[in-house]
Amino acid sequence: MKKILNFLAVALVIAGCAKENTYDDSAVLEKIASLEQRVTTLESSIRGIQSAVDGMKYVSKFQTKTDDSGKITALTVTYSTGETVVLEVADIIDPSYAPVLSIMTNGAGQLCWAINGKILTSGGQDVLVYQTPVFTRTEDGHLHVEVDGQDIDLGNIKGDKGDKGDKGDQGEKGKDGEIPVVQDGIIKKLEVTDTAVIITYGDDNATVSIPLVSSFALKIEKTEYCITSTDPIEIPYTLVNATENTVVDVYHGSEISCVVKSDKIIITPKSADIECMALVYADTKTGLTSIVKLVIEKEICKVVESTDGYIVDFEDGTIDINVVSNVDFEVKPQAEWLHYVSTKATTYTVTITADNNTATEPRAGIVNIVRAGTDDILQSIEIAQKPYDPTINLSKKESANCYLVSAAGKYKFAAVKGNSAESVGSVTSAAIVWETWNNTETVTANSVISSLEYDSGYIKFSTPEILKAGNALIAAKDANDVILWSWHIWVTDMTIEGIDCGNAGETLVMNCNLGAIDAPGTNGGFGLQYQWGRKDPFMGCGSLGHSDLSTICGTAMTTTSDLLSEDDARQNPTLFYIVGSNGKDWFAGSASDRWAEDKTVNDPCPAGWRTARSTDNTVFLLSNGTVADMETYTFTAGGVVFPFSGTIYYESGSFDKSDTIYHLADDYNTTTPKGWRVKSSSGSRTAVRKASGGAVRCVAVTSAE
Repeated sequence: MKKILNFLAVALVIAGCAKENTYDDSAVLEKIASLEQRVTTLESSIRGIQSAVDGMKYVSKFQTKTDDSGKITALTVTYSTGETVVLEVADIIDPSYAPVLSIMTNGAGQLCWAINGKILTSGGQDVLVYQTPVFTRTEDGHLHVEVDGQDIDLGNIKGDKGDKGDKGDQGEKGKDGEIPVVQDGIIKKLEVTDTAVIITYGDDNATVSIPLVSSFALKIEKTEYCITSTDPIEIPYTLVNATENTVVDVYHGSEISCVVKSDKIIITPKSADIECMALVYADTKTGLTSIVKLVIEKEICKVVESTDGYIVDFEDGTIDINVVSNVDFEVKPQAEWLHYVSTKATTYTVTITADNNTATEPRAGIVNIVRAGTDDILQSIEIAQKPYDPTINLSKKESANCYLVSAAGKYKFAAVKGNSAESVGSVTSAAIVWETWNNTETVTANSVISSLEYDSGYIKFSTPEILKAGNALIAAKDANDVILWSWHIWVTDMTIEGIDCGNAGETLVMNCNLGAIDAPGTNGGFGLQYQWGRKDPFMGCGSLGHSDLSTICGTAMTTTSDLLSEDDARQNPTLFYIVGSNGKDWFAGSASDRWAEDKTVNDPCPAGWRTARSTDNTVFLLSNGTVADMETYTFTAGGVVFPFSGTIYYESGSFDKSDTIYHLADDYNTTTPKGWRVKSSSGSRTAVRKASGGAVRCVAVTSAE
């Protein structure tokens, strides 16, 4: 194979065509003469190297000589035979005439094709040069390239002369009749493939292909070895384009001994507990070398223990186990209730799942990590599982500010803010704020919520064995007895479901008001009252036909005329803001985003539900003229029955059953949201005060949300 030198500017150029006129063409002729001088210099250099590469010799080393400015002026080329040739380096032609094809070294010292001083790449790899195209200029001014003995005429490199006064092929007539030189390069395209550099040239788009072949290299497929004994390790290797004088040897430390054979290296560790590196090198004795690094280390397969051990919950238990290993391994659980899921190869994180534990006792199982393809145990991991806990996790799928309970039992939920994952803070205790039966009867303490505690990030509570329908507000407190957050527990055995209104759209409307414990039109069908944008409810109507709030056991509602801050509202969930007739909003800041089109952290609805928008089907586009059933104190819109739930007046904090408000999530501005206001037998969607107490009718959260 033939190999070519670095940085020799093998220029494929043209000085362009111009037609002769009566003007002084000395400037053009001077350019052509300069070009001819460069090609002549280039020709002599190429012919010198061509004479040296006969007989399939190739370049093994080169050295450069520079002038005071650092410019390369000559190269000394050493061939595989040991012969040397000193070549002068021609100036690189201005690329505006045509691309400059040259040869350069890359960062690895390899000889590569370059165009206009930039190394060509193919598939992200530098294009190496191991066969020489030979360029020559003929007496008639044409540039030729010879590849594999085939001579190809690349075209004229002198300027043609034409008739007086004509325009050039691509130039317009200039000052005093001067015709500019047409700069039309010979090379039209350079294409790099896996096997060749293809040059397209000339008017007929002819091509010449310059083959590429592999370089000298030492190849070792496996370079990292893990050991458990002092047994010898056989490491196969191959050589590519080696000379008959090529030698292979190994640089290594005292931890190992090495024997080099013609096709393999035998390394013997002196201890099974070592970590070392060896360098295998191959030398052609003509200046070319190739080096491969080997890593030999003791076998490691270690589990990085968690600080709390490996304990999974009794239900839906999943655990990640971090493993440090330099060997291929498999994971084999030794208990039927443990299951291997996957291993992340980059971080060696093994995921194990556990079946639900239905027993009241904890249990333990073993997971073995074994050498791949064998039963050899590298590590054993013991995993414990908690006993069955009948406590139902209400926040398992989604957290909220309201939790619906329909059966007696034990419950818990995560102490997080609304539908977010943000902790409410440093909780030290939990307390019942109030309980109500949604009527005017005297409420017995702990009749809705029988017990309550805070434990390891969860609020836990129980209902009496015989479920008592009603509502309760429970709070998480810090060490100073300050309320950090509070949640509404809605207890009813009524089926809570969505109603398809048959209108355009797909939104399902809840079949009752938020907090109702019975159907609309009954004494327990009114639900609770809310100030717009607040997550915590106030009491609702206590009985049909009366303007009485339902009674409570616990902290009663109080009023204030001072605007509430975020902390005020959170720490005082029973504090109702009242103002004069001009007051509208309860919030000291801007409350416009506390409820919104999408569910917010302050949304009062249970998981899977949200506050309604005016655009949720036409049921919430209520207009005047809605007919009311005064016997059951209800009205119907879009096939949905709504009770006259009344309102807590923002001016006084008193309750009135005849003037009903239903809050919507829509917000007109910082003080006035959209809502329903229904009086007597008519209703309208209108502006309502944010400080007004009003009912909430939730709608289902769709999958698109």
